[in-house]
Amino acid sequence: MPKFALLFLFAAIALPAFPSKPVSVEQLEKILETTKGESDRKVAHELDSLQLTVRINATDLARLQTALPGKRSRQALMLLADSAEFFSLPPGSAAVGDKPPMTAQSRMLSLAIDYIANTLHQLPNLYATRLTASYFEEQPLSNAVQNAHWVYPPMHQVASTTETVLYRDGHEVVEYPNAKRQPYTPSSHGLVTKGVFGPILNTVMVDAVHGKITWGRWEQFENGRRAVFHYSVPRELSHYDVDFCCFDTHAAGSREFQRVSGYHGEMTLDAETGTVLRLTIIADMAPEDEVVTSEIMVDYSPVEIGGRSVTCPLRSVSISAARISDTGTRQTLLNDVSFSKYHLFRSESRLLVGNEGTTP
Repeated sequence: MPKFALLFLFAAIALPAFPSKPVSVEQLEKILETTKGESDRKVAHELDSLQLTVRINATDLARLQTALPGKRSRQALMLLADSAEFFSLPPGSAAVGDKPPMTAQSRMLSLAIDYIANTLHQLPNLYATRLTASYFEEQPLSNAVQNAHWVYPPMHQVASTTETVLYRDGHEVVEYPNAKRQPYTPSSHGLVTKGVFGPILNTVMVDAVHGKITWGRWEQFENGRRAVFHYSVPRELSHYDVDFCCFDTHAAGSREFQRVSGYHGEMTLDAETGTVLRLTIIADMAPEDEVVTSEIMVDYSPVEIGGRSVTCPLRSVSISAARISDTGTRQTLLNDVSFSKYHLFRSESRLLVGNEGTTP
């Protein structure tokens, strides 16, 4: 049995599994009120037993995080929010405003197309630090497996990876020499997200224009309202590749799943500039596919680089679930990714390994 499976075997025997209690954001806040004064571990345990039924916005999440007693509870709350990232916001979160006329919608989309086609291609060469927290959960596919002696733990962190990501000449490049890995890398257990900078926006917009784009809603944020559009792309028009590596099975060894998939999602825009501020991609998997869920969310925000404001990825969440037929289980993987320390990458710069740092 592979080392990976052995480690999870021991974890599964030692940790009990609890059914998740569905809660709204309002109910979550009330529960956290009752835990004030409790230990970090106890609050984290309480959060582990919950499941949000709606998405929590960034402002509320940050406010709740600051009130928590420690690292474990903050991590548990972040995981709770990540798991609901592809749900709708609570009722009342939409901005007050009527559906804009078609002329206004067309203008917003034209601005977005221009932003992706022109502004993104003019981004300077830059680099950033990418921190990935990876989580894993395994659950039975049938009651027969569930009633066996095996006890399944809830979703839990299995990796923390720090890498340098370069955006150079319109392409995303990952530098691995300084990566800090504890104890696995995302690629070792199946979930890798590529092209979060420019490529993912280009792909979605080109496909969506040939697919279907419809008005969604207004959403209210601290700095004003944003326009949300729904889009859908059928498989025959799609350029989105779902790549899951790798399935470790007793019968067939390690194998990779790779398939072009139709997909749908939401694109959140600054209505005045067309700047894309949030993007979701939800793959339309076929019933017979081993991969049953493949979802990506990217949040974009202005950052200061070389004396100018540039809109770049700040956070990403990826969720993938697959049926592992040999073990009769469904494995779910979640990556929470944050980007920080943006800098210009100049041709005369060189990246050095170890304690030498980066020398211009």
